Amino acid sequence: MTAGSGILDFVKKHWCSIISVLGRILLAVVSLLSTFHHLQNISTPALTMIYSATFLVLYITTVCIANEYGVDTSWPIHYQSLTDASNQLFGNDKTELYDQYIKGCQKKYPHIAQQCIQNENERFRLNRNQPKQMTNYTDTGYKKVRLSDDLFATIQDYWQQEVIDKGGIENLQIEEWPEANTYTNHWDSPSRMKHLTKYHAEIWRETEAHIREWIPSAKSFSRSSLYGIRVYTANSILATHVDRDPLITSAIINVAQDVGEDWPVEVYDHEGQAQNITMQPGDMVLYESHSILHGRPFPLKGRYFANIFVHFKPLFHDAKFRVGDIVEVLWEDEYEQAEYFEATIIKKIDYEDEFRYDVRFSNDNQVRNEVLEGNIRSFSDMVKSMHHEEDSHREL
Repeated sequence: MTAGSGILDFVKKHWCSIISVLGRILLAVVSLLSTFHHLQNISTPALTMIYSATFLVLYITTVCIANEYGVDTSWPIHYQSLTDASNQLFGNDKTELYDQYIKGCQKKYPHIAQQCIQNENERFRLNRNQPKQMTNYTDTGYKKVRLSDDLFATIQDYWQQEVIDKGGIENLQIEEWPEANTYTNHWDSPSRMKHLTKYHAEIWRETEAHIREWIPSAKSFSRSSLYGIRVYTANSILATHVDRDPLITSAIINVAQDVGEDWPVEVYDHEGQAQNITMQPGDMVLYESHSILHGRPFPLKGRYFANIFVHFKPLFHDAKFRVGDIVEVLWEDEYEQAEYFEATIIKKIDYEDEFRYDVRFSNDNQVRNEVLEGNIRSFSDMVKSMHHEEDSHREL
């Protein structure tokens, strides 16, 4: 990359901030000239141009602020108090809304009202600390794609038959949230749940295909969870948060909505800037949920917004063994004598940077859980080890 192209990339990426700085400089120059009465010596056309340029830059700066902002602006994210930018963009509305939010939790759970504050403090702590400790797999941390027509039609038919034709969202069960959980305002706007009873395989398969294309460096993807259809109702708020392991790389699928205005999912990209992503039924938003702050801090204006959530964990090396493999497992007996025993792999467990296995030993049919991959060898490895020992004896 040349120096010129590097500068151009920087300008493209930070043009809004550059304009904002220029606006402040221009405003300071005009103020200084006015203070020393130098404007009286400037011709009227030139003066008009100076004022016009100043107002234009200030207008662009205002638009920039409205479209680019960081944490603690649209909602408390790192800390309970909001930034000055919040007042510039939203007035005092957000402060009042958050106060009502917390009071709503405390009113719902008066016997553990302090737990509402404690849960918020834990959310703030995770939001501050977790993203910087995680590995980022993509440039921005999010991407919007579209479901295939076939899968979208299938899900739409399911929604129509299982929800709309059976009395609508009002007949769906109310989703249970842990007491004093502050991730949603379920005390005022309870979410409802229609558990998918079919099409799991199709949803897993297509979502994973999109994520594989998005993160091609991963060797494979462990399937963490698929749930929904969750239905958010009028005035719902989803507090901005990060997900925990193993919800690492995720997807939101919008199934249906009945809204008066868009209800964007707000994500904070790897530069720390808020991006509001609007969705229509059939849209899918991919996001690195372990490191990308995400939420919906604007109350839902409408009746409902229905989503499916799909979570994966990317793996960057292949598992050495598969379920059903007959292997040798290193195990210590009661006298702490370690030796290999024949066993069968019955379950593979994906951890962040390793695989573990549940095994059943052949000699006593006992099951051992979460055996480290390094303590397992295949029979081919065993044969190689025997040959190596024979060669060593010959050398001696």
